[in-house]
Amino acid sequence: MPVYNDGTAARRLLEELATEAPASRLTVLLVDDGSVEDAPRPEDLARVGLAGRVVRLRRNVGHQKALAIGLAEALRDEGVALVAFMDGDGEDRPADLPRLLDALTGSGADIAVAQRQKRHETWLFLTFYTVYKPVFAALTGKRIDFGNFIVMTRAAAERLSLMEETTTHVAGAVLASRLRLVRVKSDRGVRYAGASKMNYVALILHGLKSVIVFSEDVLVRLTILFAGILGLGALALVVALGSKLSGLATPGWLTLVVGFVLVGCAQAGILVFMALMTVISARRTNNVTPVELAGLLSSRDAR
Repeated sequence: MPVYNDGTAARRLLEELATEAPASRLTVLLVDDGSVEDAPRPEDLARVGLAGRVVRLRRNVGHQKALAIGLAEALRDEGVALVAFMDGDGEDRPADLPRLLDALTGSGADIAVAQRQKRHETWLFLTFYTVYKPVFAALTGKRIDFGNFIVMTRAAAERLSLMEETTTHVAGAVLASRLRLVRVKSDRGVRYAGASKMNYVALILHGLKSVIVFSEDVLVRLTILFAGILGLGALALVVALGSKLSGLATPGWLTLVVGFVLVGCAQAGILVFMALMTVISARRTNNVTPVELAGLLSSRDAR
């Protein structure tokens, strides 16, 4: 569970988790994402009878990288059979964790994900999310209807820990991993305390990062779109030229059509070129796996 300046909410979540999950089989890894106040503490776990530890990051890296580092740290324990991701503020409900565990073990899938139903969000967030899902599907050809609340087998966790995409966007990496998923319908809970650290700029950036995970797929789709625009442009030029030669076109018609076609093709070409540069840039910069990132940024507290 990543926690950033949110120890109060995390402590209440641990209390509920201790009553909902089999404590004898559960180890909790709190990832302190560079908190400067209200940080989680090892005694928070001991107070409610949960085993676990706190991993303190040397700097704030953001929610997705904190999850990725926590994944790598969890896999240090050879006895771990299953790994779960949860938010530490109560929006991922502890009561749903046993449901995810049951779905995973009963389905034979590699990962069980919480498919969000009812949400307690502002109208602006809901509007953004409603627009985001079809845009993501159009650009990538994938369906994303879940977030970070997931449970996975150790084999699935090991695969994700070696994927560069996991440090960028966890849900996107889950889709990119091609592992078998089972979806469990789940309402989103209400934050226990404090305010969300996710503002709208961060929210939009988070959505864009999910597309970056599939940047090559997006590039191919944009290239196909560009080819289609070129084909339509060529057809429009042929029709305009035919109209001109047959005397059906009005004066200036051919010039107008040529101008529109050139502008449209130029804009489409610029879009594809920018997408290509984004893919190249992502390949150069996003080359750190969770295992490597954990070695650079984490330090561990005592159990």
